[in-house]
Amino acid sequence: MPKNKRSVILILLTSFIWWACKSTQEVNKTGQLIKNVHFSTNDNNVWIFYDLQGNAESSYQIQLLASTNGGKTYTISPTNVTGDVGKGVHPGKNKQIIWNVMEDYPDGIKGLNFQFLVKAHQDKPFLNHQIVKYALIGVASVGIGVTLYLLLHSNNKSGHSGGFPLPPPRPTN
Repeated sequence: MPKNKRSVILILLTSFIWWACKSTQEVNKTGQLIKNVHFSTNDNNVWIFYDLQGNAESSYQIQLLASTNGGKTYTISPTNVTGDVGKGVHPGKNKQIIWNVMEDYPDGIKGLNFQFLVKAHQDKPFLNHQIVKYALIGVASVGIGVTLYLLLHSNNKSGHSGGFPLPPPRPTN
């Protein structure tokens, strides 16, 4: 095979691998977004509502923090919480966390300007779809590379496809 044809194939292969890896990286950059955080109170409980935007196939770990000084610092980390909090929360609207304040603080909390911060981190399952994508790209790249190698090095005109040399011809009488 001519050298310039090999160069074109090599450039095309490299471009394909670069494109495949770049498109997978862009998928990784799409993150979650917490919006519309608001709360209401009733007796011993505080209901915190939020919207979680993100990849519908992913789940997220949600953490709740509270501030008594208008959001300057978030020093309270509620522990007696239920609802859409902790691991395994999927994106959606009107997610709800219920905090039993009196269980965490039997004497109450001092402060006039309460604010809540809802944090989300994507769960890291053992085998997620991003890992599978990278594995498939790797396997495809190796397959393409082996195929190209075999095509580029198969310039044998005798039709012999084995790795051993042909036996010598039979003697003639």
